[in-house]
Amino acid sequence: FKQGRTDLSIQYLEAAYKLRSDEAVIVEHLADAYFKVQMLQKAEAFYLKSLELSQDEQYKKKISEKLVNIDRQK
Repeated sequence: FKQGRTDLSIQYLEAAYKLRSDEAVIVEHLADAYFKVQMLQKAEAFYLKSLELSQDEQYKKKISEKLVNIDRQK
């Protein structure tokens, strides 16, 4: 993802998600990739899922800010 190969990273992140759908960071990174390619509905859904999976308030604040960015894009 950091190398700019978003399509390939989506494939890997989707595979990781199938294996560890309970891991908030994987879900967040998948949402980040969807956001980058303007798949805003999927990004929003996965950010919301990552919020559900985490108990960390700092993390939840970061994800909430990402959700605000999606709202701005709509």
